[in-house]
Amino acid sequence: MSASEGVSGRAERHGRPGLARDLIRRVAQILFTVVLWGLVLFAFAGRLDWSRAWIYLGLMVLGLIINGIVVLPRNPEIAAERGKKHAGAKRFDRVFSVVYSAAILGLAALAGLDAGRFGWSSIPFGWAYAGAVLYLVGSWPITWAMATNPTSRRPCASRKTAATRL
Repeated sequence: MSASEGVSGRAERHGRPGLARDLIRRVAQILFTVVLWGLVLFAFAGRLDWSRAWIYLGLMVLGLIINGIVVLPRNPEIAAERGKKHAGAKRFDRVFSVVYSAAILGLAALAGLDAGRFGWSSIPFGWAYAGAVLYLVGSWPITWAMATNPTSRRPCASRKTAATRL
């Protein structure tokens, strides 16, 4: 069975037409985001031999793989929904999304300029281990909430949310 057949099979079991297509679109968005992060980091660093950036991108990919392994079998609908623009979104949410995206990319650019190009700050490499652990541990509540909280498209009267399971 191929990966796309696996996604299609899960989509059919969940009874939502188009779910497989939405999930494939979401995976493409995520891949685009990782590539964009890498481009911004390395472009502003001015070099490709920046090991901490490669470590960060690896952690990002590892976190996304763990997220997919945990979320997709339990709640594929939420993974698909996260990549969609919703027509009824409030103006504040739309503006916040743009400002947040710009700030996050600005953070990557600043990191590239600082650690990759100019060396404005210096943090011992040992702290990278603590940062990696905190990054992965900090991702877990988000992953668990996505895996266990019902979406609006799924009947949820009998399902418990992540908050009630803790």
